[in-house]
Amino acid sequence: MCPAADEGEERATSESALPVYYFDFDDGGQASCDKLGTEFANLEAVADEAVAVLADIVRDNRLPSGSHRVAAVSVRNSESRIIFKATLTLRSEWL
Repeated sequence: MCPAADEGEERATSESALPVYYFDFDDGGQASCDKLGTEFANLEAVADEAVAVLADIVRDNRLPSGSHRVAAVSVRNSESRIIFKATLTLRSEWL
């Protein structure tokens, strides 16, 4: 789990009309915590972006035949509460 953003690193939400969301990724071998955040107008856009970026990560990291990968994204709000999760499982094999 990613820690809450430090006050110095957290984007000032009071200066923006849009809420800020943080996207944390885990591909089973490497995890990354978003410290900057991204502004979105609504929760549908947050979910769409999370799923799209998750698919991009898996697509960009090709698997050898017979491999299996599980990648996940968690989205935190400005209070560091996880509000959305998506998981993608990819299995490749020659038949």
